[in-house]
Amino acid sequence: MVKQKIAQPPKAAPKFESWGFSNWPANVWPGSGQRARSFVRQNRDALAAAGCITRAGREIVVFAVPFNRFLVRQAYRVQDFDVALNRPAALKARVARQKERYRERAEV
Repeated sequence: MVKQKIAQPPKAAPKFESWGFSNWPANVWPGSGQRARSFVRQNRDALAAAGCITRAGREIVVFAVPFNRFLVRQAYRVQDFDVALNRPAALKARVARQKERYRERAEV
């Protein structure tokens, strides 16, 4: 009896995102490469300890998953801190809060 190998689809590589300051996505806090550079400069030691940043040549690279975890851990420092504001549930809640504030200002 001859064994035949069944063709299996190739396994997809895990999606791992990282950014430099020159190509910082606008939808990732703090929103621009210049502000991200300032944030990383101020928190360099904490970000390095959390595994968020590394150096590739002369450029500093920020890894998405550890950076998001770092922000979540820092959430207790900021009142009403929402991570990933572009998520549909968080976006609806934020819009509802903004509408409520607008109504309160209009009534006064």
